[in-house]
Amino acid sequence: FYGNLDSKSAIAHLNCGNVLYVKGSLGKAVSHFHQAIEIQEMALGGNHPDMANTYNSMGEIVGRLGNHEQALDYHYKSLAIKESVLGTNHPETAVSCCNIGGVLFSLNNLDGALQQCSRALAIFDNAESGAFHPKTATCYNNIGVIRAKYGHHGEALECLGKALQIREQTLGKDHPDTMATESDIQQLLTNQKRDDNLLELYKAVALLEFNYTLEGIGLAAAYNDVGCVWAEKNDHAMALVWFRKCLAIHKVVLGDSHEKTASCRNNVGVQLYMTDDYDGALVEYEKALEIQEKIFGSNHLSTALTYSNIGALFHIQ
Repeated sequence: FYGNLDSKSAIAHLNCGNVLYVKGSLGKAVSHFHQAIEIQEMALGGNHPDMANTYNSMGEIVGRLGNHEQALDYHYKSLAIKESVLGTNHPETAVSCCNIGGVLFSLNNLDGALQQCSRALAIFDNAESGAFHPKTATCYNNIGVIRAKYGHHGEALECLGKALQIREQTLGKDHPDTMATESDIQQLLTNQKRDDNLLELYKAVALLEFNYTLEGIGLAAAYNDVGCVWAEKNDHAMALVWFRKCLAIHKVVLGDSHEKTASCRNNVGVQLYMTDDYDGALVEYEKALEIQEKIFGSNHLSTALTYSNIGALFHIQ
């Protein structure tokens, strides 16, 4: 424990540092945090839980000053303490992972940033209040920007849409962080010849994912709509991702023998066909056909469409 004098002195420096940080006097804030760290390390040792918050605050301040390597060092110290004291799956551990990801992004270490932000999201996903934690939005935003830099624009838009949904609900539409995410989305859409319909679909998907279970038919329909948009844009790889998400829900909720499951299998098959995976397409078409023949018979329009899809496959091979 602190001695009484050490405790009051450290707290005083931390309070002064926080006030100066809020006022924007970052250099003076750093000085107070340095003194608080010196006192705490001497009184508590470098691995005490109280040190995690102090290291984290110092990391944020020196990061704001552009000292990213130093910021990274403080955030890693904070993470090590949290992992030791709270465990590897605690939301506070996820906060440190997210902070590290942000610094790594500033250092242009995109792979490292993606790894840390993805780890943080995995932890938040398992936390009771993780879906709407402010850092969850930060992680989605960072991952979206990174995906965009990699050229994965569909995945980028999905992540940025989720970040925007969280920030609008938790911070409001006029908050600087919300507007920053909107700006990232606008830039991405501008680069992709702008598609407001696609953005609205992603926002709808994000809302459904955060408020309903993944077994909801409404969510499956939203996944299907997104897949259709990507198919219309001739991005068949992205369409395939979303149609498979739709299929996964239909199989769980409706079963393997439902007509909507068959329809979704046809959609998956078409995208596999368009990406030259003919064997995969045939598997999906045949499963769809088996369902449709049992439900509709061989003379129904839906069955005929699947026959036609299979015929096209054999023709090209």
